[in-house]
Amino acid sequence: MDATRWFPAYVALGSNLDDPPAQVARAFSALEGLRGSRMVARSSLYRTRPFGPVAQPDFVNAVAGILTTLDAEAMHAAAQRLVGHH
Repeated sequence: MDATRWFPAYVALGSNLDDPPAQVARAFSALEGLRGSRMVARSSLYRTRPFGPVAQPDFVNAVAGILTTLDAEAMHAAAQRLVGHH
């Protein structure tokens, strides 16, 4: 019997620069390759207006539903590595 524990995780994705739909698509692809994890659902893309006084383009947002063997801290660290934040 496999004793591996799988946990649900939800990752919010979004971009408003440099072809936002393509940025979100790349993020979905990167999450599909995340070690110890399996993407089981992905939302549609949603366009939202930015908040605040600075003029900027609309955002494209989405959510990925993942099952992972990583604990919350390791999952956060792995997601940050995908986008280049250390």
